[in-house]
Parts: sequence; structure tokens; C-alpha cells
Amino acid sequence: MKKILFAIFIIGIFLLYGCANQGAGEGKNSTVANGTNGNGMNNSTPPVVVPPEPAYDVRNDVPADFESALINASTVAVVMDLRNSNSAGNAAIIKCAAEVAKSMGSAGKNVSNYAYEGNRCIHGDTALNETVADCENSMNADFKFIFVYGDIKTSFGNSSATISVNGAYNGTCEINVVPKDVPPKI
Repeated sequence: MKKILFAIFIIGIFLLYGCANQGAGEGKNSTVANGTNGNGMNNSTPPVVVPPEPAYDVRNDVPADFESALINASTVAVVMDLRNSNSAGNAAIIKCAAEVAKSMGSAGKNVSNYAYEGNRCIHGDTALNETVADCENSMNADFKFIFVYGDIKTSFGNSSATISVNGAYNGTCEINVVPKDVPPKI
């Protein structure tokens, strides 16, 4: 079970980095290694994520508490903060957030989606319409992904990640998994 959760975590982390680090025509050509040692034999080295170029080395950039919080989270909130964005930025935020939500759902996490626009928050199966403060006060998730408009980057908290994207984001949140002993492309 821990290996499955670790693999799920790796997918989620790469999704974060792939989403937050692609833009302006960079990072579109990435590969997926299949965990073999070149002769078709499966090696036993655990996988690690290597995002598309230009990239972070995920092994060094993700705090340990972030990893454990995401692995152990059963509920995940995906927040799309559209309040300080333009239409191109909104499209990029929604696209990247949807890809992360899909990845987390595929990983067996219970995902709740929230959208902030103006002073309103829309969320839930019934499209509940509340104030942003009401949403934040009632948000009960083990982990939060918060998507905002701004320079393309990712910031980590103890049980959250804030991903800034802008209208220049035109890629996809890709997932690449390679053996841990393969050095990342930087």
C-alpha cells in the first residue's frame, strides 16, 4: 500500500511541477522511462519524478513534510483563485487545476473544488455560492492545492502548495517517472 501511495504522490508532485514550470514554449518535450535498465529487465530502484526542462530536481525541492502530508491525505481541496487574473490567466488556472484534481481523484483522494471570483466562492456538487471567507472557514481538507495568477512558480506549505500560473502557460501538466538513479535533466 505504501508503494502505491508513493507512486500516487510522485504523480501528484510531477503534476505540480509540470504545471507550474511550463510556459512560454518551454518544457514540452519530456519522456517517460519505464523503469527498465535498458535491456528490458526491471530494476528495483524506486521511481522519482523528473519534470520537463527547465526543471527543478524534485528530490531536493520538495520538503519532507509536504510529501508525507500529500501521501497521507484522504481529502484534497483544489482552489482556483481567479480574483486577480485576466481571461487568459483564468483559463490557465482552471486548466492546470483541473489536471491536478483529476490526478488526485485518480489516486483515490476525495477532491473538493473551489473557485474564488470577486468576493464569491463557488464549490460543491450543488455549486454552493458563499463568500470567500465562508469557504475558507468551512474548507475541511487534509491537503490544499491553491492556484493563483502570477509569475509561474510553486510554493510549498506544510500541507499545501500554491501554484502561480499566468496567461503564458500553454502546456499540459505532464507526468514523467524515471528510476531514482537516473539524474534529472536541468
